[in-house]
Amino acid sequence: IEDPRYNQLFFMPEFNYNLYDGISIGPKLYNKTVLSKTFNFNISPKYGFNSETIVGSASLSNTHQFEKKELYKISYGLGGTRYSYGYNLFYEKYTPFLNFSFRDKYLRDNERQNLLIRNVNVRRDSDPDKTLDEPNYNVFNINYRYSKPHLVDYYSASFDFQLAEKFSKISMSLEYRKLFRNNRQINLRFFTGTFLYSDDMETNYFSFALDRPYRLSF
Repeated sequence: IEDPRYNQLFFMPEFNYNLYDGISIGPKLYNKTVLSKTFNFNISPKYGFNSETIVGSASLSNTHQFEKKELYKISYGLGGTRYSYGYNLFYEKYTPFLNFSFRDKYLRDNERQNLLIRNVNVRRDSDPDKTLDEPNYNVFNINYRYSKPHLVDYYSASFDFQLAEKFSKISMSLEYRKLFRNNRQINLRFFTGTFLYSDDMETNYFSFALDRPYRLSF
């Protein structure tokens, strides 16, 4: 049980592995517990034994909660990562975000709405032996999601807008799931999306794909 008169710092040894960094080991420092906090941080620097440098991730976020309001929570913060994607080649990604969460004042109703605004920035070292598709880019993203996750009937819908220097696109996804008495279920999903413009794009790096709605990884 937390004592509100004190702040707590948690320490956890952590390790990862990928082909280029090898085994990376370091501490994970964080303050998140079971109870919600206004300010949360998670810092995880690691030393990669193959790349012989510091890699890892970090995130900071702050949350404001409101009682008896449909807009019950506003969160904002910044997250970032740095790892190798090739031998002596590194990528860095950082993402500032602002998130608005809505719900019905009647708390037994599971209806939720979420509006996420963020900017995804990616920088990759140039590979002298291979030309990269979009080595550096930043994408402004707005995502709205509605969900009503009842046990028997589940509904969700999302709308996504992306804006970058060379392209802009929108997409929409609808999902319905029905659970029957014999414990079988049916799941229906509809997706559509289109580019608003795609100037001077010589590759399909940001194109929609069959295996997922879009190829841009956040």
